[in-house]
This record gives sequence, C-alpha cells and structure tokens, in this order.
Amino acid sequence: MVKPFLFVTGTPGVGKSYCSARLGKAFKGIRIIEINDVAERYRTYSGKDEYGSRIVRLRELRMRVMQEIDRAGGITVVVGHLAPELGIRTHFAIVKRESLKKLAARLKKRGYAKGKIRENLIAEAFDYCGEKITKFADFTCEVDTSRQFDLVAKSIMEHHAGKKAHGVESSAAIRRFCNGESKYKLEELAEMARSGNEFGF
Repeated sequence: MVKPFLFVTGTPGVGKSYCSARLGKAFKGIRIIEINDVAERYRTYSGKDEYGSRIVRLRELRMRVMQEIDRAGGITVVVGHLAPELGIRTHFAIVKRESLKKLAARLKKRGYAKGKIRENLIAEAFDYCGEKITKFADFTCEVDTSRQFDLVAKSIMEHHAGKKAHGVESSAAIRRFCNGESKYKLEELAEMARSGNEFGF
C-alpha cells in the first residue's frame, strides 16, 4: 500500500474539511480523500447510536480507505475524525483544534443532539484525536486556527517538494505548533460546567 502523505483529523466540527479544501486549492497534484465520503460511498454502516449518528464498520472502512489511497497514488491527504481509528500509518498528521464554545455553537447549528454535542466537547477537551493519531503518524502537529493550519501545511508541502519531508521538524514556521504534546482544554470544559450549560456538564 502507498503510505498516505498527510492525515488531517480532529473532533467533528473543528474545520478539518474547510482547511483541507484550502490546501487542495493551494497545491497542485494533491488528492483529498474524505473518510466520511468513503463511508457513504460504500455504505460501511452497521446502524445508529442512541443519538441517531451512524455506527461505522471500522475494519471494512479501513480497507476501503486503503483502496482509495492506492488508487490515488502521489500526494494523498486523508481527512476525517475517524482517521485515528483506522490504524493506517502516515508520514504527517495535522490535528485541527477549536475552542469548546465555538465547537458547541457549530455542532448545534448542524443539528447535533445535545448528548452528541456533549460527547464531542469532551473528546475535544481531552484531545482524543490528537492522543490517538500519534500512534500512527511519524510526525504530528496540533493547530487551532485556519491560519496556523495553512502555515503548517505549507511548510510540510514545501519540504516535500524539496525532498526533505523527514526534516520538516526543523522548519521555524511549524516548530511552534509541533512539540509532540497533546493540548487539553480541561479548563475551558470546567468553565462551561461552572457557568451552566445546556449540554449536561
């Protein structure tokens, strides 16, 4: 299997697809693979959870995503919150983060059930995706804003173009974001709980 060049992951609603689409427009020859699109195309679902969200058959989805990566060849960017669950090795991973208040508002606007929003806020607070993706990525960065994402992605792509992909950690543009540590948002979660909220904290 061709090793995917970059994973973009993070809690649902943090802006992964938006940032990845910008990346695809900025650099030619990049193939963006949306994990949710693959799941939808091949109907890799086994039912729904208590909040009405689809439950994915991970083993089958992993196989389908690997097939898409093989077909794409070249520079592939695999995008989705399920990326850490697939167990596919990658060169780089960017974990997109977001403030809990903004994330809650965004998920509420999308029509998520309150219980599902609570579940995702807890996952974001404990940096679930960031913790797990480090097991499969050679190098991981966590970024909060679209601008930070652009800086990191640009640096990674420029190093790749110069055949220096494995020396990307030396880039000044991304050293600020790529310290190998998870970024918890527990204080923000505690503040939401103290101030009262509609999500049951």
